[in-house]
Amino acid sequence: MANSINDSIASTLSHLNTDVLQDFNKVFPNMGVVAGSAALHGYMQQENKNPTWSPNDIDLWIPLKGVDQLLCFNYANRHVIFETDQELDMVMWHPAIINASALHKKITEFFAKHRMAVKGASNLGKNNETKKYKLTNIHSVWTFTNEKNYKIQVIYVADTPLSNVVDAFDMDCVKVSYNLSKNIFELSDAVDMLINAKQMYLKSTNAIATPERIAKYESRGFINNKSKST
Repeated sequence: MANSINDSIASTLSHLNTDVLQDFNKVFPNMGVVAGSAALHGYMQQENKNPTWSPNDIDLWIPLKGVDQLLCFNYANRHVIFETDQELDMVMWHPAIINASALHKKITEFFAKHRMAVKGASNLGKNNETKKYKLTNIHSVWTFTNEKNYKIQVIYVADTPLSNVVDAFDMDCVKVSYNLSKNIFELSDAVDMLINAKQMYLKSTNAIATPERIAKYESRGFINNKSKST
């Protein structure tokens, strides 16, 4: 297990208190990775690619043991797809969902010790975010903040290799993860080439959120090149 966070990711996340991530890895070893814009920013710093923007928060992706993709989808959309209490109970009392709730309680208690409280949770089904972001493998999203409004988003996902989660991102330029236990950035050579060229390389998607994500990364200097099919 790594003794310290990589200097590049530490610099990227300094305003978010990197000690929290180090302690998280000690308490929950081999459980999650940082992925998305914070990991991309840290990797660009490490490779002297000079990012001109800063991430607003970090996304910490955590797989839930025994929760497959169908169960994940049913849980996230439970408020809109089930018509009877019996159907809802089959999801809510599923052993893997109960275990997931217990894990979330422990993680919430961990962040509370670091003075980071739950600010909100994404109610994926009620807020139509499964359609907005084409989420099929996300159980829930919880935002933890401190008094300075620094944010860590904990994203619980189906029981799948985290490399599969990252590979499902809608644009290749953000397919970068930072492995807390190994203390390394993980990405493919193809993604590295895209980052060098400042290209997004989008998957074809009709997710409602795609245009705003394109605009976000255009503002960060990335080129909106031709989409590829899924």
